[in-house]
Amino acid sequence: MCWLGYCNLEDGSEVVADLVIAVDTNEQLPHHFLEGVEVSKGVTVRYKPRKLWTFDYSVFGDWTETDGKTVVPNFAIERKSVADFIGSWFNTENAKREREKIKKARKLWGGSLPIVYVIEGDHEEIGKYNFSRFPSGKVNARAVHAKISDLRFANVQVLLCRNRHVAEFEIVSLLKRRWRKVRFKEAITNAS
Repeated sequence: MCWLGYCNLEDGSEVVADLVIAVDTNEQLPHHFLEGVEVSKGVTVRYKPRKLWTFDYSVFGDWTETDGKTVVPNFAIERKSVADFIGSWFNTENAKREREKIKKARKLWGGSLPIVYVIEGDHEEIGKYNFSRFPSGKVNARAVHAKISDLRFANVQVLLCRNRHVAEFEIVSLLKRRWRKVRFKEAITNAS
């Protein structure tokens, strides 16, 4: 039997299989750089599309089914480019959607797991962003950094990553940690 990439063989031995990451089907630029890469001994990354109820990346199988198509992840990570982050938080309708996603995640996870945004870009890229699409002049690098601070004080982890590769590494590292924790809990439950 296999569950979350952890298999019990018929002879009673155990094998660590792939860390399978569910990528939301709405993800516009999904990560795949680490596909097939061994991230720790015996653990290789695989990606599989799946409609997630909230956020973009989750451990495959670590969820509650809803309607057979969409799944409710027990933990997931939101990925954004700098442009997407700015557009998501400095447009009234989009910001409302982002607040709703965070609210849904908090309700689902009961505050026991972090809300994580992984941003593909760092302070320098935020500073270089073309803010001219916001004619008021109120949306600028300072406002973006203030929003990031606001989110952090609201217990939302915002990880600024130099580029897409670093962002994917952060996502995989966090999901690998979640994968190990869930597997350990399952092993203890099955042993009881």
